[in-house]
Amino acid sequence: MITVMPYSIIISVMIAILLIAGAPKTPSLHIFSGVIPFLWTIKLLVSCFIIFFITRIMSSRIITTRLPDLFEWSCLVLIFIDLYVFNIKAFLSEAHFFATFPGLVEMALILIYVMYILLVQIMFCYALASAGIMAKRDIRQDLATKVKFILPAVIPYLFVSLFAEVFELLDFTVFNHFKDVVPQGVSFILTLFILVLIIPFFIRKIWGCIPLEQGVLRNSIKMLLAKSGVSFRDVLVWPLAGSRACTAAVVGLFPGFRYLMLTRCLMDILAPAEIEAVVAHEVAHVKRMHLWWQFALLAGYALLVYSLAEPAMQWLFSHKIVIKVLLNMEDIPFDLTSFVLIMPFILFFILYFRFFMGYFIRNFEREADMAVFELHGHPYNLISAFEKIAFLSGNIRNEPNWHHFSIGQRIEFLRLCYVRPEERKFFTSSFFNKKIAALGCISLLIAAAHVFPVNEWSKEQSQHTIDNTVSVILEEGGDNPVWYLLAGQLLSEKGFFEQAASAYQKAYKLAPESPDVLNDYAWFLVTTQKNEFRDYELGLQFAKQAVEKKQAPHILDTLAEAYFANGLFEQAIQAEQRAIALNPENPEHYRKQILKFEAATAKKESDSITSISEQAG
Repeated sequence: MITVMPYSIIISVMIAILLIAGAPKTPSLHIFSGVIPFLWTIKLLVSCFIIFFITRIMSSRIITTRLPDLFEWSCLVLIFIDLYVFNIKAFLSEAHFFATFPGLVEMALILIYVMYILLVQIMFCYALASAGIMAKRDIRQDLATKVKFILPAVIPYLFVSLFAEVFELLDFTVFNHFKDVVPQGVSFILTLFILVLIIPFFIRKIWGCIPLEQGVLRNSIKMLLAKSGVSFRDVLVWPLAGSRACTAAVVGLFPGFRYLMLTRCLMDILAPAEIEAVVAHEVAHVKRMHLWWQFALLAGYALLVYSLAEPAMQWLFSHKIVIKVLLNMEDIPFDLTSFVLIMPFILFFILYFRFFMGYFIRNFEREADMAVFELHGHPYNLISAFEKIAFLSGNIRNEPNWHHFSIGQRIEFLRLCYVRPEERKFFTSSFFNKKIAALGCISLLIAAAHVFPVNEWSKEQSQHTIDNTVSVILEEGGDNPVWYLLAGQLLSEKGFFEQAASAYQKAYKLAPESPDVLNDYAWFLVTTQKNEFRDYELGLQFAKQAVEKKQAPHILDTLAEAYFANGLFEQAIQAEQRAIALNPENPEHYRKQILKFEAATAKKESDSITSISEQAG
């Protein structure tokens, strides 16, 4: 690719998806849900003002080329506030429509993020227009271009999410069996492969690409492609940002889905020999299998996360200092604990794509540049094309980014390779070795997760985490009932029922009116394995009080279990049905509970009939 492609948009959208996936789903106790729309509106207006004000100030110094990128990344701050301060994910989940279709909540949130990006672009353009730097008639065109860049990054995610939601609602047996049998990492790769196949179709439609008209230029390009032995479905005109963008690209892994795209600007300003050099660059991406390498690196990321995420997280959160940080965050009036839990995934994603994949993408471009030597024997046609593109794009000659060397750096390297041909051979061989080494390292790490007893190590770390958590709570619990609830749960799971009972009692003394304390204590009283700590009547009393204070599926489930423990099976079924009516996250658990209660009811009736028959006999 000759100039910048929307890699940054793709990365920011992926980070937004991770933030959304890790956001809390329970309502905030610190913000009344009724004021969330008001606070959200105020935040939006203040953000718009800040963007407009900063742009006006900076526009006088013409430093605005970096501002759109900075503002675009600031949209992650806006969605972060929505998710972890306003708890908007929980707020939307309570709406009737999203309660009926819970899988659409995350889709709605990613659309809100897209709205932020577009709003930032609008305010930026209007600020430039008010400063007389940009014509108002160009605002709509710039906005349309931004939309065209965003949609290919967002539509695949929306498509897959909608597909999964439909199949979940229809409860297709084959789909559910597929989810149970196929590992999550493998299913991600299969999904990624399908998306790679269909993305060229979306790109062509969304970007409004049309076939290059018949003529000398098309015939020249077709002859060059035929000579290279690389097949394309078509050569397209890429109407990117009207006539102001000078770039070219190749999309699609397979010939029937592969397109060569060139903008009008590129074709208008470059001489025929320069266009040939640009086309040779794009063809080299295919011949050198750069798109396949990128797919392999993406698949490697998915398999690394699937194979190593759990043991790595277990190791990280087994340290006392991390546990103390997480527990202390419970006192912060925002749900930042969820953010801390998702943060390692975000950091790994950024490091992997920004530095690891970024290194290879930059050098894929450098490797493709060298195709001009095979075509013309010298680099000067490509160099002159670069110089023209750099000038018309706003003097970007010396502006590198994480996925491209600067045009100046690429020109200097081409000149070096022309003067010293051995540099080309050295670069090609060393870069190939680095690609193999990277793929080998990824494969070894993935294999290690399956060869070595990683699951056993993970269990050991998990046990270590539990021990350290209980230790920290007992040492520094203070007057926080949430800490003692957690200690009670962990101690109960380990079989230390006496200590668990003491922890629940401590939590109850600290917060006797808390529905969460009442609920957790009630669950312990009616489900504990030790007879001396069971108290079915007290458990039912606490469960009823918890439901009076807070209507939630898990609390109604506790009430149902308490009814069941006391032999009140009909009431247990009714309570569980009320829980299901609130659209819980795991409806299957609640349905299994009802089946258990119904089986107990049937057995009770059967025993009653048998007893009456025996008495009659």
